[in-house]
Amino acid sequence: MAASVAPSPLSTAAIEEQTNPYASVTGPITVGSLEFTSSRVMAELYVRVLREAGYDAQLTVPSTNEVFLTAMDSGRVDVLPAYASLFADFLYVDDKGEGAVRPATSGVDVTLDAANDLAAAHGIELLNATPAAETAAFAVTKTFSEANKITTLSQLAEWSKSNPLRMGGEELCEIRPYCKPNLEKTYGMDIKDYVVLSADGAVVRSALVHGGIELGYLAGTDKAAKSPELVVLAQDKPLNIVGNVAPVIRTAIATTDVVTVLDTVTAAVTDEALGAMVNAVQVEGEPIARVTGDFISANGLGEGLYTGSTKVVGVNVPQEQAAAPEGPVEGGPLRISYAPLTDTAIAAGVYAAALKAAGIDVIVGEAQNPADILAALPSGAVQFAPMRLNAITNILNTNAHGQLTLPIEGRNVNKMVGHARALAKPLGMTILKASTANVSSAWAVSKDFIATTGVRTLSDLARVSQDRPITLAGPPSCTAEVWCKPFLEDKYGVKIVDFEPLDWGGGLTRASVDQGAVDVGWMEGNDGGLEEFGFTALADDLGRESVNPITPVLNSASLTPEIRTILDKVSTVLTTDDLKRMNRAIEFEREDISTVVNRFVREHGLA
Repeated sequence: MAASVAPSPLSTAAIEEQTNPYASVTGPITVGSLEFTSSRVMAELYVRVLREAGYDAQLTVPSTNEVFLTAMDSGRVDVLPAYASLFADFLYVDDKGEGAVRPATSGVDVTLDAANDLAAAHGIELLNATPAAETAAFAVTKTFSEANKITTLSQLAEWSKSNPLRMGGEELCEIRPYCKPNLEKTYGMDIKDYVVLSADGAVVRSALVHGGIELGYLAGTDKAAKSPELVVLAQDKPLNIVGNVAPVIRTAIATTDVVTVLDTVTAAVTDEALGAMVNAVQVEGEPIARVTGDFISANGLGEGLYTGSTKVVGVNVPQEQAAAPEGPVEGGPLRISYAPLTDTAIAAGVYAAALKAAGIDVIVGEAQNPADILAALPSGAVQFAPMRLNAITNILNTNAHGQLTLPIEGRNVNKMVGHARALAKPLGMTILKASTANVSSAWAVSKDFIATTGVRTLSDLARVSQDRPITLAGPPSCTAEVWCKPFLEDKYGVKIVDFEPLDWGGGLTRASVDQGAVDVGWMEGNDGGLEEFGFTALADDLGRESVNPITPVLNSASLTPEIRTILDKVSTVLTTDDLKRMNRAIEFEREDISTVVNRFVREHGLA
């Protein structure tokens, strides 16, 4: 059972006479997250347990305190897991001006009180904080530590008196009291220059290792803080940083029931638990949905919290979520799933909207691992999923012939679909017509890299790499997947000297390429935002990448002539450029995915 948790006192006094727990919750509860893995994990936990309690809850894309304060003021975002000290400092600067610098508060309760004194003006409040506290890690290289016999911040401060330091890390560290100003005030550290890098520890680690800075700031749970190349210096004088995570909530929706749900989750997240979840996501490459789902199950979160029947939405897809049945279910809505990637989430929304417009009842569930989707389709637990063709073909091929079987690749869409159909049919699955929306890899480089090397194509990259082996960043699975690092090595002969396991073409990989920490970053070819960051995708000039269109796969017993006609019509009009435009609208223009997919359906006569 879930632990019994006292609701945060700030909210209960204001609403204790309210009898209907949904009285002020008239729409979805939208949860945001900061661009840190720990904040993203907490946001996912809050969303999932709110759904367990019967609420309509959904996630937004990660962003900054500044963006979310404006969004909460306007009511577009309702909950944000924030670091207590950082959010208190942020509110203080927002209220007093950027020149106002105050010491970070020294305890959780004092910090929350200080933050809430300022939060009320925005119609928000901070609830109870987690037992887990994110630590600030100030690191030097192991070589530097050993050469200068420095293992503490006090020793580094003494060294800096005759050797003023270059420090680097996220942008706000330079001005906010929890970071650089704190080192200068508490330790008397002489910092001559601050290099703005990224919140991503991989970028900071690279700057340290390559000599760009002597001291780096990164989050204590960041995998880079545990790198054997780095030494995190002991904080032998207290820095008074409160890194506990507290949910910021709009007071208008802070009903007793909502606050109880959030407090229940918050109380369960210990240092050990948060560290394990962050490690699983960052280092082991596990999907956040799976990691948080395991934590919720292990801790009994959500048990006894269900308060009523409401419609629930899947993350990033504007439809209801349904629990997967244990076996085939006759009749009822068509159960749709999708992989946890923006392109497949968009495709699921488009196909679902077209089906609904034709009067077919559908339910879109949560994102799942592609292998889990294919395992659920034969039983009818999932009945339809738009998936990447390579994922369908090679997962089924591996399941049929073993892990050592060679991957199925090709440039002919019809032949690739034929391979997929041959593998799927005996399992009770049907592969329909592939869309014209192809998902390709973008081997992204910066303008500086092009100016230095003259590289424009993958053949150019291979040639240059013979004398100058390159560094590559991408998702953790990149080293093993044939479409990623092995593709460059086997298809083009590129020499790769180092690989940084980061994310699926997201902010971490972008920052690494932008800051010059790596030469090349694997990104989604339909990202739609490469030019936004000043990147260029190197051309697959020999045409060696396998085709990979978004392709519908269904439980054969669930396929009717009407469903086939609708899905084939969508596949005919859905193009790669459409995916790019919709991706850009969601990721960079911050449009809601329901607005984007419904607009596409209307514009193409699918509704």
